[in-house]
Amino acid sequence: MNAELTDRPEPDDRDLGAGRDLPWTPEVERPLPAAVDRVDLVDPEARAIVGHADLRALEGRGTHLVRGVHPDALAHYVDGVINGQVPDVLTKHTTNAGGERITAHWDPDKCALVIQDGDAGTVFTPKLGKEKFDVL
Repeated sequence: MNAELTDRPEPDDRDLGAGRDLPWTPEVERPLPAAVDRVDLVDPEARAIVGHADLRALEGRGTHLVRGVHPDALAHYVDGVINGQVPDVLTKHTTNAGGERITAHWDPDKCALVIQDGDAGTVFTPKLGKEKFDVL
């Protein structure tokens, strides 16, 4: 686990010995829609959205961090959002600045916004919170 995501210490390999209890309790979050190690199970559109968000972050144009979602599991999270597997997500269809149709998803649990925008899209936690979703 990333130290930024939790205040619990990361276990080392010695802590994972057979028959021994872990010295920490994993974060309890709602389960991801697919096994994290099976990226082939992720919708290609979800992978494209995360790829686009990664490029924006590398260019210094924001971050794609989502509270409680490890970066390695982000594609699975996005897959769950766009395919209706994450509960309580609000969805709306609108247009972007260029007049192209987009679909926006707001996850109130994670305070995250997922945008499907043709071949790209993005995922992030907006500074304005749900207001960003509302004004799209």
